Amino acid sequence: MSNGTKSPFLVGNVLGRGFSILFRNAVAFGTIAILLMIPYAAVSALEGLGFLPRTGFVALVLQILVGFLLPQAVTAAIVYGTFQDMRNQRTGVGDAISRGFSLIMPVAGVAIVIGLLTVLAGAPAILVGLAKLGGLQILLGLGLLAGPIFVLTVFFVATPAVVVERDGVGAAIRRSAELTKGERWRVLGIMAVSWAVGVGVVLLAVAFAFAAIQAGSALAPSVLLAVAVAFYYALNAVMATVTYHDLRVAREGVGTVDIAKVFD
Repeated sequence: MSNGTKSPFLVGNVLGRGFSILFRNAVAFGTIAILLMIPYAAVSALEGLGFLPRTGFVALVLQILVGFLLPQAVTAAIVYGTFQDMRNQRTGVGDAISRGFSLIMPVAGVAIVIGLLTVLAGAPAILVGLAKLGGLQILLGLGLLAGPIFVLTVFFVATPAVVVERDGVGAAIRRSAELTKGERWRVLGIMAVSWAVGVGVVLLAVAFAFAAIQAGSALAPSVLLAVAVAFYYALNAVMATVTYHDLRVAREGVGTVDIAKVFD
């Protein structure tokens, strides 16, 4: 897909190449994710040991820094690394981390906007959940979940758009809506597989973390959860990037080299 000719957008191609890129770069991407998630693990461990407060202003600031901003740096760094792989260039860990931090604010801005839109779309489902409607409540609640799922599908490629095109948060949001139009069922399929694998790994880590807590370990649960969260972010970043790339190829006939010129 790097020759600048249009190719069909296929779910199997995106998933196959996405997992291939992720495992081919497992060491580099894993190192990036773990290095950037170490503060998250450290804060969680120190809270567990009682050296840091779990509530209050200090706890809130720490959670914003290590629980929200650092994952955005992970995402931006892996978007960059994924494009490097697709144009057959080596992913340098230091270079990718530097790129991640340089793009942390616009990527965080995209995450905030999508988060707010998702909450707004999910508000009816929350209201139904608070009501007392008997068996109908479950059916209505499940039906109304279509709203936030639709929002996440429409804006699935907003992060790679802001990393590559660098036109601002609003432009990246609009760009994702434009690229996914007409392909949203396929994009939803990619998201579903990515989420299923990612959430499965996180749940497995939670199970092991609970066992570690039962065994009296304070550090192991934080490390396990940090690694699992890092994998989740890495997987979703790779899949979103390959989806963005293939949507542009399918719609515009633009090649990988042209898309990634911004990184030169």
